[in-house]
Parts: sequence; structure tokens; C-alpha cells
Amino acid sequence: MTEQISKLKLLWQQDTDKTNKKYPKVMKKDGLYTDKFVKYNEKLIKEGKTNYHVSGKYYFPTTGRFRDIKKFDKRYKKKKFTKQYEKLKPLLIGNVFSGSILGKTIKQYSDDVRSNINKLKNNQITYFYVDLKKIKLTDFMELIRRLAMENNFVMSSVGSNSKYFTLSQLTIQKLLKTDRLTKTSNKSDSEVILNAIVNDGIIKIEKIATTNNRSVIAGSFFPYYHKTDENLTRYDIYNKKDELNFEDNCLFVAFEQSGISDSKLNKYKTFVRNAFVPLNKMNTICDGLQIRVKLTRNIDGITRTSYYGKKGLTTINIGLIKEHYFINEKTNFTSYSLKNYKEVKDIRDYKQIVGKRGNSYRRDTRKYITSFEMFKILIDEENDLIVPIPYKKLIETPYYNSLITDDLMNINDKEMKENKLTETDNTSFYKVFFDFETCTEGSEHTPYLMCCITEDGEERYFEGENCAYQFIQYIKTLIPDRNKKEIMLIAHNMKYDMCFIWQHFIKLQLLPKGNRIMGGSALLPLNTEGVGGIKENIFIQFQDSLNIIPESLKKFGKMFNLEQAKEIMPYSLYTQYNISKKNIPIDECLKSIELIEQEDKELFLNNSKKWNCIDDNKIDIIEYSKKYCEIDCIVLKQGYDKFRGWVKNIMTIENKPCNLDIVNYCSAPSLVNDYMIQNNVYQGCYKISGIVQAFIQKTVVGGRCMTANNKKYKIEEDIADYDGVSLYPSAMSELGGLLKGTPMKLKKKELNMEFLNSIDGYFVKVKCINNPTKRYDFPLLSNVNEDGIRMFTNETKDKEFYIDKFSLEDAMEFQGLKFDIICGYYYNEGRNYNLKKTINILFNERLQKKKEGNPVQAVYKLFMNSAYGKSLLKPIDEDTKIVYKKDWDKFINRHYNFIKDYTHINNQLYIVKLIKPINTHFNNVYAGVEILSISKRIMNRVMTLAQTIGAKVYITDTDSMHIQFDKVKELEKAFKDKYNKDLTGKGLGMFHVDFSLECSKTKEKAIDDTIKSKRSIYLGKKCYIDELEGITKSGKTIVGYHMRMKGIPSESILYECKKQNITPFELYTKLYEDETITFDLLCGGQKCKFKFDGLSVKSLGYVDENKQRCGFDSDRYDGGLINSEFARAVSFK
Repeated sequence: MTEQISKLKLLWQQDTDKTNKKYPKVMKKDGLYTDKFVKYNEKLIKEGKTNYHVSGKYYFPTTGRFRDIKKFDKRYKKKKFTKQYEKLKPLLIGNVFSGSILGKTIKQYSDDVRSNINKLKNNQITYFYVDLKKIKLTDFMELIRRLAMENNFVMSSVGSNSKYFTLSQLTIQKLLKTDRLTKTSNKSDSEVILNAIVNDGIIKIEKIATTNNRSVIAGSFFPYYHKTDENLTRYDIYNKKDELNFEDNCLFVAFEQSGISDSKLNKYKTFVRNAFVPLNKMNTICDGLQIRVKLTRNIDGITRTSYYGKKGLTTINIGLIKEHYFINEKTNFTSYSLKNYKEVKDIRDYKQIVGKRGNSYRRDTRKYITSFEMFKILIDEENDLIVPIPYKKLIETPYYNSLITDDLMNINDKEMKENKLTETDNTSFYKVFFDFETCTEGSEHTPYLMCCITEDGEERYFEGENCAYQFIQYIKTLIPDRNKKEIMLIAHNMKYDMCFIWQHFIKLQLLPKGNRIMGGSALLPLNTEGVGGIKENIFIQFQDSLNIIPESLKKFGKMFNLEQAKEIMPYSLYTQYNISKKNIPIDECLKSIELIEQEDKELFLNNSKKWNCIDDNKIDIIEYSKKYCEIDCIVLKQGYDKFRGWVKNIMTIENKPCNLDIVNYCSAPSLVNDYMIQNNVYQGCYKISGIVQAFIQKTVVGGRCMTANNKKYKIEEDIADYDGVSLYPSAMSELGGLLKGTPMKLKKKELNMEFLNSIDGYFVKVKCINNPTKRYDFPLLSNVNEDGIRMFTNETKDKEFYIDKFSLEDAMEFQGLKFDIICGYYYNEGRNYNLKKTINILFNERLQKKKEGNPVQAVYKLFMNSAYGKSLLKPIDEDTKIVYKKDWDKFINRHYNFIKDYTHINNQLYIVKLIKPINTHFNNVYAGVEILSISKRIMNRVMTLAQTIGAKVYITDTDSMHIQFDKVKELEKAFKDKYNKDLTGKGLGMFHVDFSLECSKTKEKAIDDTIKSKRSIYLGKKCYIDELEGITKSGKTIVGYHMRMKGIPSESILYECKKQNITPFELYTKLYEDETITFDLLCGGQKCKFKFDGLSVKSLGYVDENKQRCGFDSDRYDGGLINSEFARAVSFK
């Protein structure tokens, strides 16, 4: 209850509508909640922002009434729960009743839902609630589906009203894939929607007001059965006897029936990414397929014809009726035979009948109608020829990302692009670095202080709940002072800090990617007017420095050789109460942070003294926070400026400074990609799209992460962590050059190894005709299983693989596999060997700088590791739009069918995820695939040889392996004998023992080649512990742990160990013995973890996601799967 009151209080304090007369100025008076606050509380309940009522009442959403939970009972002379409340209690969520009327049957409840749907349609109500514990999701979709096709409905959760889903045909089809109401960590679209409503099982259905704006015209699956006995599947419509085809969208079927080649149909699937195909993209489709479309459709009862594509190309006749594309052609029906189907269907040659004279029928095959006319008759209600398909039979419509046949086609000029330098120029922008400090107590993070520093070194800080507003007003003063009209705001993790300033901008546009913002822009209105009385705006650009310099700020000191003292921010100390009090007694401070390590407590006290925050035995926690934030801003600016200068001076292969400016880039890979282009690495090499790109993309296989044979191990023997030196740069150096020229389709006579061995590179689909002659603990080939997990396997016979030249050669050499070549593409115009030159320069320079102790070595490391990533950039299948309230009605009505979901932010704007129906994406995928394959070849040489000589490897994680310590020397000798080169060393393509160990007290480090694991537990990929031992230069033996658990930070592991009073090794032993352990991600409130909800930040502790559970069930280790992945942590309440 205390938490509920705290949340309610926070909602009240954060309400932006404080000028409203109904807003209560005080919460309590004389110890009692004021009447005004109770009404305000009830308003919040109705809006779904809270489920708690301060006066102990419960709420009926269907009636809008609040009822008492307790009433005074004269017999007992005290308040008791009412009988009605006792009956309804199981149906309450907080103080909100989740049902309709007590005791109703499922049928009665369904009738209520049907009634509410009709009322909503007829605008008799504005919304209603559905209890998914009382009605199946699929049954609800069956009830609403017809009206959902004609009305714009949206769905949201009572418990989390910020996220909405349009009940478009696309959304409904996604939900029909499953009607399980369970939480899941899977990220499929249908489960994302389910997860959004699963918290309480109550959904709210609303109707969107329609506008005069036309929605985007599109075609999709025809959701009706026809009632005839004829086969109309050619037009992608079915009767109840037919097997429904959900694999292809209706425009694809229309093209297929028109006789378009399989190769063009394959190409269609590479860029049409959605079941809905908007008409305004038809020209794009026609250009891509090199066809012309004559489209006939009905507009307001009038038949109109339009043409798409260039004249002179093959013309395809297409019809569009009731949002369904179909081939428009002459049928063998007459109009009369369809309109009178029930009467004539049993008569011979009934489809030729054109009329009736007396008792006889007239026939005329010249009166056959087109399929367009046929559809018009079918959908006419008077003819009663169609019936809606039950939505239980509908499944999720696919995204078109797979090829249907092996009939490939050659690439054309439009599907190839040169690799060109970025043309963005942000050098004129005036840079301001900023950072917020926030209170993490309650539902949302709220700022109480912020600091900023300009590129000129001018520092400012602002305090209080309106610190963001003060910051924005300061930004406005920079215009006359600096004569700048363009400002770049830079923050380290911009998405977090953006949550506190976005309200002050107009025309905000952001480029989100996961939990990051890759960039964005906005306008900041000035108070002054310009020429003609028009208000002036400042153009604002946003940059996230974390995307450019992917390291935490606490590492900037070492990375950039800055004076940076060690800091600590005790977040649990900064409650709303303490922030308002400001000066907190030292003993109270220490009590608030009692769970943190003693070393951190001492650091907090020492910093408080050093920063002059202590007076009268009290710590000014605001002054402490100000200093902490100020240091972060200074360090960010200094690190950014140093990094900027270092990057500009990175030398090219022509021994000239590259002069690339980080202000022009949104990420490190995009920056480094330009460096590679500048070094002519891609000269003669082209970005590709279409079928060729989609096919080669299937050959992408990332690093191998697994335990030996996907089993668990607990061992007591000496183990070395044997790492590849700069694995991906090593792979690029060994590869030497990128494939030049145009990819060509393999002809039938070329589908053999003799031809493939004669060309520069290839990417093929193959069928393996045998199992390995040599089985390894870490197999070379892999496939993606039904759970979407890539599994490396020795069971290869009769299985198909998409594979490139180097992986195929390795499979044949190391495992004796044989293949039939099915289809594919090849390059044979040579290679551009500037890749090797560039990587070698970067590696050698880094080696030299590292030897000198020069921190610039970090830039060279970043450049090498980021050099290939952009080549594998996947297509982005959705757009994110920010729509302001004034434009919302027009926008949602126009884009309703293409909205994936949207979030309503503070009644001001909407963040909308839109599905991109057409996606023409270019990348250098062939380069990325070969680099990944060479990286695995480097690992394969060593790991297969290790098993051959009897050296046991227990686990591998992309570039490392944990191998028996005493076998390393033997492995080095065997490698030298076989490949005539050294294995261990610091050069590219070499390996080294990589455990590190430091004494926690003296900070003395152990000598590298003395460090070994004395006992280890390997649970699964990315989940293991090694108990280390090493010897320092002084001869002292020290011990420590090297541990990893995917999804669980080391701090949480250590916190759990402290709670159970056990060692980390004992904790991993429990997991090994099949015990499930719950880990606290907040470490008792000492760690600040959060999640983003639109443009706000929620504390994980508040939303009950601060704990994760891990278990390793030995009975389910067949193939290494456990809960779909070894270390997939399951969130739970």
C-alpha cells in the first residue's frame, strides 16, 4: 500500500496540468485526504494511471461508479467488507473491477462484449473493457473482426495505458497466432502485443474518430469465403473446402497467376516486406520488377483505370476491390450466373447462362465477365455469395524475407550502388554537452539537477524540478551571445537525457534503434520575432556520444589520459524527501547506503569532504550531486574533443590524415565505414540489393558460442583462456581483399566444385550428402532451429545449408563433408586488396601506440573492430514517426492499417511505429560474410587441431576457447608442424593466454602466463565461472574469479552470493545441480536500472522487473537448449 500511495503522490506531483481548477493543491488536510484530492484520485483511476483508491473504494469501468469496500455493521459495531465486495474481490485488479456482471456465463459475457462492440460502433459509448480471463483472445477477435474492418478501433492495457495497438487486419492476424495469455521473452510481433496486455489481462477498446482524410489505399488478404463450388483460388479467394494460402500476399498471387517468372517473384519478396501493399508504392514495385501494371478499381461507385510503370514494358492487368488485389482477366462466368447462383448452379453449363425466357435459359459465352466484375457481384450483399472467414483459421501474415524457389536472377544496374562518403556537414553547429541527475524513486525518473558545458568551456548548472526548462532558456541565450542559429546537443546515452527536454521542442524527429537514439533534430522556438513578425527558431541537432565512443564515462579518464578522480553516486540516497531536505546527517546518509561495499562508503565520504559538501555533520547531497554531474560533463567534453582530434589525425594508406570529423556521424561503424571508403577499400566493390543481397544474407553466420557438445561441465583441472588476437581484424587481414565487380548467377553447368574452385568467391545453397567423417565437439556447420536459435551440429546428412566459399572449403577439409550444389551466385572480377593494407596499418599503429602507453591506441582499436559491421546492416522494416496532437486524427486515419503500435506522451504527441511495406535496402553483405567465415577459419584451425592431439576444449565464445592449460605448448608445436607458423604471440592471426588477475587489496597483477583456472563450471554459452590462480612479480600467489552469466551483471551475482553467504563458485554449483536462482538486478536498491517507456524513464524496481531468474535443467540439455537459450533470463513479478 505504501508503494501505491507513493506512486499516486508522484503522479500528482508530476501532473503538468496544475493550472486546472480541478487540480488539488494539497493532498491531505488535518490528516485526511481532501475531497478534491479524492476526486482527482478517481479521475486517475478512470484514466488507467493507477488502480489505488485512497478512500477504499472499488471502480466499475462499465458503469463509471465507485463503491465502498467496507460499510459499518451495527451488529459488530465496526466496518466490515461488504458481501458484494467479497464476491467481486477475485475479479479486482487493485481497486478496479475487471469483470462485467458477477456470475455470468461465458456466453453471457460474450453477449455483453458483442453488445459493447455495437454500442462503440454506433458511438453510444466511447470505450469498453474486455476481461481476457473470461473470453479467449481468438473469440474476442471473432466478435470484433467484421466491425474492425469498417471502423478504426484501438486496443490498450488497463495497467499500462501508454501503449496502443490499432485493431487493423494486420494486428488481428498477428494476435491470432497465439491466444496464450502468458509472459514471454520471445520478441515476435504477436508476443510483443501480448506482453503489453498480459500484466492484468484487461484490455480497453476505443474507437478513433474518423476524418474526411482518405486512408492509404492498400491491398491484402481477402477475409471472406465464397459460397460457390467453383475453384477461385486463382484470384486468392477460397471456399470452405479450400486450403487457405497465407504464405503469399494477394498482389504476389496476382503477379504469379499473370505468368511473371519465379525469379521476378523472388525479387518481389526481397523488397515487399508486408502483407499490406499500399497502392502508392505500385510504381516502385513496377520499376523493381521491370513491368507495367494496368490497375482497375472502384472509387465511390465509379470504375477507374490507372497505369503504373514505364510504357513499353510487359503489362499486367490487376484489379483492386475491397482492399484485395487480383489478376483482372476474362472469366468463364456470366453476370447472370453469379447473381442467380443458387438458382442455376445445378444446371448444365450454368456459367454460360445470360437470362431466362419462360422456363428456359439463354446461354451466350460472349457475355463472360472480367474478374473485376465478378468481384463486384461477389461482394454485393444482395447476392449472398460470401461469408467472413472465422479468424480462428487466420494465422499471422508473414513478412516477405525468404525466397520461394531456387530460380534466381542476375542483378541489374539499379540493384548496385557505389560506396560513397557521407555528405553530412555539421561542423558549423555550436556544441553543448549536458547531463541530468534524477530521482529514481517511484514510477518514473524525475530530474532535480542538470549541468552543461559549451564548446567554449562555459559551465552552467540548474537545480529543481524545472531544471530542464532553465536549461532550454539558457540555450536560447546562446543565439545572440554566439550569433549561432544551429546548436548540437550532445549527451552520453542521449535517449535517457532526451526524456527530460523533448517537451520544449517543436517538429521533433528522432532516429531510434532499440534503446538508443541514433540521431535526430528539432526546432526550438525563440521568444523574439524576426522579419515580418515571423517567430524565429533555433535548429537543434542531437548526437549521442555513446554511439561514437562506446565506453562508459568512468573509463574516459584512462582512455583519454584525463584527470578523473574515482566517483560514486549513491542513487538510493536521492529520494524525493532527501532531495527536498537537501542537508542530510552523515549517519542517515550511511544508513541509506548500508548495503553498498565499505570501500564505496569511504569513497562517498571522502568525495563529500573534498567537494566541501559537509557542514555541521551533514552532507549537502545536492551540492554533491552537482559536483558529480559537473565532472561528468567536463569529462565528456574533454574526452569528446580529444577523440575528435585523434580521429582527424588517423593516417590513411597514403600516409595523410583522414580529417574525418565525428560531429558528422551517428555511430562508430558509420564513421569507420567512411574511413574504409577513403582508403579505397571499396573501390570497384558495390553495395547490392534485391534477390542477390537477400540470398547472400542467408549465408551470414556469426561467431560460434557453445560448450563442448552443448553439455554442462564441472571440472577441477588447470584451464587456460586461449584468445585469438584481434580476431576480426585478423580475419580482414587474412582475407586480404573484397570481391570486386558484379555478382553473377551460377548456371546449371557451373554447379560443381571444379568451377567453384576456379573463381574468386561464391555464395551457394548446398545439400550435404553425408555426415562428418570426423566429428568434433565444436562442429563447423550450423542451422537455425524452430526456436530461432542457431545450433552447430554434426548431423549434416541430407540437410541444406546456405554457405560461402571459405566455410564450404573448411567443412570439406576439416570434417570430410560432401555437397551437391543447388544454386547461388559468384564473383570473378578479382579482389581489392586495400583492405589488408588498411587493417595492417591500423593494427601496427595501435601496437606501437600501446607499447608507448599512448591512449590514442583506443581509437585504432575502435577503427579495426568497427570496420566490417556496417557491411552486414539489415533492412529496417519499420519507421518511427513523432506526430503532434494537432495532426493526430488526420495521421491515424490515413495510416491506420500500417501502424504497428503507438505511445501517447503527456497528451502532447504520439510516438508511432509504422510498418514499411516496401524496403529497398543496400549493403556490402558479401564482404561481411567472408570476414565472418575467415574469422571462424582462424578458430577452426586451432580447435580442430586441439581435439586431434587430445587437448580438451570446454567452451568457446567467438574469439576464445577454454582449453587444458598443460596442452597449450603441445598445441603450439602441432600448429607449427602443420601450418609452419607460430601460434602464440601478439600478431594478427595469433593467440595468447588472456586471463587477467589482480589483487583486490594491493592492486598487484599476476604475470599473464602464470594465470590459470584451477576449477571451472561451464553451464552453457556465455554462462561460466573460472576460479583463477596466478603468481605476481613478487612471487605472491593470488586468487580470483572470472565469471559470466548472460543477462545477469557481475554485481548481481556477487550480491546474491553475499545474501546467501556463499562463494561465487558455490552459487554456480547450485545452478549446475539444476537449482533455479533469482537475481536482484538492483542489488537491494543500490544499482540504478531502468526501462524506457516512450519518452519517459521507468525504474525497473517500480515495474517489478528488477529480478531475473536463471536455471539450467540437465534433463533438457539435448542439443544445448534450455528455455530456448542457455542463459535466457526470465523476468517475473
